[in-house]
Amino acid sequence: MPDLEPDEPLAEVMTCEVFGTLRLHPWFTETGLEEDFYSLAVKRAQAYGWTTTLHSAGTEPDSIRWHHAEAAQDWSQDGQIRRLAALEIYPVAPRGQALPILPVTQIVTDCLDRVGKTRLTSYRYQLPVHLAADPGTDAADGDAWFALSPPAAAVQAEITAELPLSAQDKIVDSLSGGNVLNLGQGHPAPQAGSGHPPEYADEPATRPWTWPLRLPEWSPSAVAWATAALCDVLRETYVRYTTIRVDHRGPCGSAPRAPGES
Repeated sequence: MPDLEPDEPLAEVMTCEVFGTLRLHPWFTETGLEEDFYSLAVKRAQAYGWTTTLHSAGTEPDSIRWHHAEAAQDWSQDGQIRRLAALEIYPVAPRGQALPILPVTQIVTDCLDRVGKTRLTSYRYQLPVHLAADPGTDAADGDAWFALSPPAAAVQAEITAELPLSAQDKIVDSLSGGNVLNLGQGHPAPQAGSGHPPEYADEPATRPWTWPLRLPEWSPSAVAWATAALCDVLRETYVRYTTIRVDHRGPCGSAPRAPGES
């Protein structure tokens, strides 16, 4: 990537991180492959046609949704919940296109599933919300899609977003006023500092706010749908950047688990 000035669109990053446990396939370690998460993510994204490293800057196909930035992995084989993968991209926002939340989530989970058996507990996204297109039909279409999920697949989850302190009350009221996620008032989450990466350090002070969430299933697609739906609402309230985290809390009908409890 060429050097970018802070006010250029490609200077703004989007990140998808996945947490859980990973047991590598025996054949992955035994074959001595040199593949790491970043190389797998590049290959998979190119296979879908969402991005490419095969063209120089400015000559990519019109379908490009992002440029690769960085990636990280922790595939320790100790059975502990870890940040298994993180993919950082420069999103491209063609006219009328939403942020590529589902495509990026799919890439990350495809790559993890390819190298081992996963048990995923949380997803975290850092999003330049203002780059998203005007809210369209994505949330409504997802609602119809997940209406076909098996009833027994529903899970209890929590969704947390970093909200600017200056507009926190307004945003919470807006979210509790009725939306596809059926969020209520929620509650403040333990303060963990600003959710903005270093590039956004000059953004207003934020506070994490958590809502209980019933997901129709615990899948990468359902998590991405919920994240995109919340992102749409936040954009309507003029939030520019946020961090959204979705945590699994157990099957519907059971007591929610404490954070970090397996």
